[in-house]
Amino acid sequence: MTYEEFIELFKSRAQSELSYDPALIEFYKEGYSSEDPKVLEWIIDTNKRFCGKDSIWLLKDFLVLKEDAGNGVFVAQRVAIHDVYMDAEKDGFDSAFEGVRKAHEEITRAKAGDVISKRVSGSYEAIREQLIVRPLNYGLHIDELGGNVYRKVGDFVLALYQLIGDSAVSVISSKISRDELASWGMSNRADEVIDEALANTSRLFPACVYDGRGGATNEEMTANFLEGEFERKDITADGRTILLSTFRTTNGAASLFYPGVAEKMMRIMGGAFWAVFMNINDVMIFERGDKLAEKCARMAKTGGGLGEMLSGRVYLCSEKGINPV
Repeated sequence: MTYEEFIELFKSRAQSELSYDPALIEFYKEGYSSEDPKVLEWIIDTNKRFCGKDSIWLLKDFLVLKEDAGNGVFVAQRVAIHDVYMDAEKDGFDSAFEGVRKAHEEITRAKAGDVISKRVSGSYEAIREQLIVRPLNYGLHIDELGGNVYRKVGDFVLALYQLIGDSAVSVISSKISRDELASWGMSNRADEVIDEALANTSRLFPACVYDGRGGATNEEMTANFLEGEFERKDITADGRTILLSTFRTTNGAASLFYPGVAEKMMRIMGGAFWAVFMNINDVMIFERGDKLAEKCARMAKTGGGLGEMLSGRVYLCSEKGINPV
């Protein structure tokens, strides 16, 4: 099957099996750009999320499947279609199509559970348990953050999102605007809302430490951070560094801000420590003053981590909070 035939089959299956409206399925070729500010923002965001690079030209071919979620809200799946084509060559079409199917199922469940209607209900109580935070680099996302709710921490932010759907292959979420916060009567209580969203995120995506010792089995690779009782030597190869994230790894950089996590890490580290956010998914923990932290921060700034860049700085975690050094 040629690449062009695969794209047409993919679109056909999305229509016949998942009831996607063909008018809401769009193909964008690598190299595509636009003078429309909204489209340009989408291109830049897509490149950052899927390619880890900042560019005004699309860096891969993308198939976009839009779905009407109700109440004037549209949810879009972005599919790096050539990557999926290569996966299909290896594992078969059904396997490659599974990610889109699962994401569609999450959107369908969200619609059935009135997830979208709760957002536009004007009631904070209706949506409060659906709010989460996701970490974003401030400089890379400054244009799109203007009207949204976030907490700035050094050179990155903890942005407020609504969790629309969550499956094994994707987390579907949407940023919360300041206008929406105002409609809930919470304009002057943004910090409180973000704190509650952090507690939700902690419950939905629990923090964990990854076992750096050699020969660890899959079961031993993660330990629930707040419930686990261990010392540095129990989870690191040399007792020097700790990798903190979530079980899903998705947006794991936010885990250091979860309720109780920084305090427990200080107990494990014997006091204040340095943290390096290698990307949006991982946090490396070091003893205060460890030169390796500075080296890792330089790597993170140049895209050395496996994920979207978050920060290029070392942060001090102490009783005074988490702040850049």
